[in-house]
Amino acid sequence: MAMTKSGRWQVMLFWAAASLATSRAYAADGDRLYTLDCGHADFDNGAPLSDTGEYEGKAVSLADPCFLIRHPKGWLLWDAGLPSQTPASAAELDKLGVRMSPGPPLAGQLAQLGLRPAQVDYLSFSHLHFDHMGNANLFTASTWILNRNELAWAEAEPAHVSMTPQLFSGYRTAKTRMIDGDLDVFGDGTVRILRAPGHTPGSQALLVKLARSGPVLLLGDLYLSAENRRLELVPTAA
Repeated sequence: MAMTKSGRWQVMLFWAAASLATSRAYAADGDRLYTLDCGHADFDNGAPLSDTGEYEGKAVSLADPCFLIRHPKGWLLWDAGLPSQTPASAAELDKLGVRMSPGPPLAGQLAQLGLRPAQVDYLSFSHLHFDHMGNANLFTASTWILNRNELAWAEAEPAHVSMTPQLFSGYRTAKTRMIDGDLDVFGDGTVRILRAPGHTPGSQALLVKLARSGPVLLLGDLYLSAENRRLELVPTAA
């Protein structure tokens, strides 16, 4: 997730310089990067977001975007957002003052761009926590690009509290490409998956090079905001 404006606490998004309220495209010669609204989380007390007290007692909202990349060789969806209902494994969050809310239906957001889920060529993820997997099973016609270490960890027993394997079970019937490190998705250096373990064992970043806007690095939950990165803040829990 990434941090957005909230009533008592405001910081800038680090993931991409775009509004999450509507899909926004960064135009390039043949590429576009769209930011999609895939959910939000509201914290009554943002203390868990840093182990050194910066957000203690402050209300914080986090955005959970998905990113859609149009390349001359196909479409890539990066992350799949919150599910329509919070998994039972994460239901305890509400007792902790954390409210999860999905974004508008992802299929509907794609339809506004003239795209159906079956037309998305590739699906990949920053990591496999439930809040990045909620709509993954819409894309069984896509090729899933999965980090081998991340998948093994996500399906291990007992499951991590943020893991809900049924949300990404679609990979079992979809075409897959398993990777262990970096990957040049389209073979021309403009869209690269980069190995970035830390938040989870197989966390990844996505580097998109746009002719007009320059490079955009999508970091998933490696940082929650520009301030988290600048001050090197560490959440109290992954």
